[in-house]
Amino acid sequence: MYRCLSISEILRSVCDKMDKASSLSIALTCRAFLEPGFDKVWLDILVPTFEPLICCLPDDIWQSKDDGLLALRVPLTLEHLERYLTFYAPRIRSVSTSSKRQGKAISLETIESLKLEPGDDPLYFNAVLFNARQLRLRELKLWPNTGGVSTTFTFGFIPALPWDSLEKIYLDSISTEIIYHLAKIPRLRVFEICDMDATLEHLPDLDLAEVEDNAPNKLERVKASCWVPNSWPNPQMAINAIEEHCNPLTLLSVEVFDNKSMPGCLQHHFFDHYPDSSPRDVDFSGLQRFTKLQTVTVHWSGNLRLSPSKLSEILEWWPCLQHLDLCTGHPCRGQMPALDHTHLLELLRRCPSLRFLGLRFDTTQLRPGDDTQGATETFRLETLRVGESPICSLFQVATFIRKYFPTLKKLDMYYVPEADAQPSAECALLNKRWAAVVQALRL
Repeated sequence: MYRCLSISEILRSVCDKMDKASSLSIALTCRAFLEPGFDKVWLDILVPTFEPLICCLPDDIWQSKDDGLLALRVPLTLEHLERYLTFYAPRIRSVSTSSKRQGKAISLETIESLKLEPGDDPLYFNAVLFNARQLRLRELKLWPNTGGVSTTFTFGFIPALPWDSLEKIYLDSISTEIIYHLAKIPRLRVFEICDMDATLEHLPDLDLAEVEDNAPNKLERVKASCWVPNSWPNPQMAINAIEEHCNPLTLLSVEVFDNKSMPGCLQHHFFDHYPDSSPRDVDFSGLQRFTKLQTVTVHWSGNLRLSPSKLSEILEWWPCLQHLDLCTGHPCRGQMPALDHTHLLELLRRCPSLRFLGLRFDTTQLRPGDDTQGATETFRLETLRVGESPICSLFQVATFIRKYFPTLKKLDMYYVPEADAQPSAECALLNKRWAAVVQALRL
């Protein structure tokens, strides 16, 4: 046991399985766990609460205001921050913002006072959060905040530092200066903007936005989402844009979401197996040249039109799929899927790397002898999302899943009912039946 405690990889693996409270306890009770324990505790922090900083400073320098925020009783000096900057701050790898106050928080006046410059090291955000000369953040999340605090923080904070180790950044909005700065970050792989409206406010004279580059881009992952009703009339435009601008040699992941969960945006549909064409139908054919795709997710309140022939085309286009999720995001209200369990198995045979599958299929076609006929073949599927798939026999479905998917870890339904709407009797019955299958499989 004592020999194991000398192996840092084991110690860090143990702390990775713990929550922050447990990591702090073991760091304070066992010297061997001091470093990995504190690394876990300080791995990520939330601003603008600055609770980690508050805990590192003497209690007698703070005074509580009427609104519950903390203000400085005496001027803050570098001596106060020495322990924080040298021992704790270099461990931080992720910084996030939130509009909800969690734990202790300091007043805006106190934040402003951190801009003072004692000596040659300004007490701005770079000194408060971490030692700027040893910046090693890999991920930064700055989501929308109340009162414009987050936007001010973003525009002043991002251009102030080099971010040489940053790999992922999530921003509420951007400006021209930030775009230029992000373009210089050498390791940046993921860039996500949450609020384009706020971004466009900083470009008031913009009538046309066009990006042109003769050199093929190296994007590996594209995610397009819109949650505001009627603001994105046809997400097909996202697929068309991907087809036109992305590089088939590098693109690995495509995710498209529309406003499936917003009140009043879901319509009542009563479709048969092969419904007539609709302007809201999804056409995947534009993505067929992206043969290296490993992840394809489309959550769409329209019709996916997944016929057996369309499924065969998908299998020809994307042989490297590891994650395929085509479950519609709304109740299908009686539309029977055109695919059954035989199509599901054929998909898995032709995509052996598939580990996540979200697909509605008709389980009512299962027959009592289907689970015993033929040689046993199994697939390494880990998650099966069935959506609103129709089901009659719990026993036959559970037997089918147990036989073909022995490594399955999760079975779930995924659809969002209309706001304030009571589930129909059919939906309630399906929920109960699939819940019984999950229980039978002990998942």
